[in-house]
Amino acid sequence: MPLQQNTIAEFEQALQKFKAAEFSFVQLCDAFFALDLTLQEQLAQEADLPENLQLKLVEEGSDEVREHLAKNRSISYVVQRTLLSSMRQKDREVCCNLAQNPAITPKIQHLLALPKEHWSWDTVFYVLAKNPALCLDVQKVLSQHSCDSARYSLAQNPILEKEIIGILSDDPYSEVRKWLASNPSISEDIMWKLATAKDDT
Repeated sequence: MPLQQNTIAEFEQALQKFKAAEFSFVQLCDAFFALDLTLQEQLAQEADLPENLQLKLVEEGSDEVREHLAKNRSISYVVQRTLLSSMRQKDREVCCNLAQNPAITPKIQHLLALPKEHWSWDTVFYVLAKNPALCLDVQKVLSQHSCDSARYSLAQNPILEKEIIGILSDDPYSEVRKWLASNPSISEDIMWKLATAKDDT
């Protein structure tokens, strides 16, 4: 344990020197990549790292480090967009972590919600629909999404706008309406509508 604390302390010292223009960016990167992988993952997810170092992690970090970086609430739009545009073949976990990050911008939310032609994104859509900071435009996209699991995941999100609740209450898929009925944010009128609707699917 003391060794790990010293290692993190050494990186934080390097970070302070970088901010004070006493260390070059190369020296900062060297200090980061000299860390144990577990510590790299921890800092990638939790630390407010400089944007250029975050971009370096997107380009050269391990899959695990990229997955943890995608959860970091301090990542900028540039880092979010770079993560999304430089997807590797096995990066579904990166996308899922990015999708659940409440700090992602509406633009990134929209890009994540778009149908994909390659490997299955159903899990990504499902996770995105649960995001507690989902913007109205993306709520609209997901409420009419071809992926059923995205819609019934969205139906459980307590931040739904009234317009979206109305759309989901008419969803042809009974599973969506069932999950909407358990959402604590729906009105009594919607609850009654769902309770009296025919379960035809």
